[in-house]
Amino acid sequence: MKPIYRILILLEVVLCFGSATIMLALGSLFIPATILGVSSIQAQSVLLLLPIIGGALGLVALICIVLHIFDPTKGYIKPAKMRVFILCGLIAIISSFLMLGGNKYGWVFYLLPILGTLHLTYLGRAYVFRYS
Repeated sequence: MKPIYRILILLEVVLCFGSATIMLALGSLFIPATILGVSSIQAQSVLLLLPIIGGALGLVALICIVLHIFDPTKGYIKPAKMRVFILCGLIAIISSFLMLGGNKYGWVFYLLPILGTLHLTYLGRAYVFRYS
């Protein structure tokens, strides 16, 4: 792969997933408080914990698919697990949008990771949709 393509893919990842990664990092700061809420049997606390877990799995899928695009000879996780992780990431993005709502322009920050996921999945389709 030419270096310019690698730079463009990295630029796409930073632009599309930068805001989602920052939101995931901020959400992970509140994991102890959320776990305390779960221990006191508040069902709402579980709903706050699921997008953080799904986002972390989606981030793992993002890293693995980008690494595979850069070096197609290596497989980092099994394709079936990759598909599950991608779905978890997409569900985390959609659920956080539905839980947090959005203002007039906030939907852009949720749409960019979805479009980036679709594009990177297309670029790594030989790996993601391989029979496992």
